[in-house]
Order: sequence, then structure tokens, then C-alpha cells
Amino acid sequence: MQVDTRIGSDAEEAALVRRVADGDAEALRVLYERLGRIVYAFALTYTRDPGLAEECAQDAFVALWRRASSFDP
Repeated sequence: MQVDTRIGSDAEEAALVRRVADGDAEALRVLYERLGRIVYAFALTYTRDPGLAEECAQDAFVALWRRASSFDP
């Protein structure tokens, strides 16, 4: 199945987070494709350390996977 990985609307991304909460790994992949570079860039700006920024971005998506059910749009 082809999935659009461009940044979407807030409603589209909220729907993806709800799918992640249901255990949908594909939805997490799509969110990572859409937002991973942005999260990394933010972390890099904040930490000024590429390795640490990568770890922070990874931690953010792991946290999303684990706590998506608590998401309140």
C-alpha cells in the first residue's frame, strides 16, 4: 500500500496517532517519515550534537509508540 509521507493536516496526523495507539506500526512509520527530520532538526538545534539529537529524535518516537493512547488532540 502506498502511503503519502508528506506533512499532512493536524487532523491527518491525529488520525495517525490514533492508529499508533491501536498498535499500527505502519502509522508510526508514516509519522516518522513525515516528522522525523523536523524532530531531529529541533533536537540538533537544541543540543548542537548530532549523535545526541538522533537519540532524542528516536526517544521521541519510542515515547509516541508507548504512550499514543494518552494522546488528546
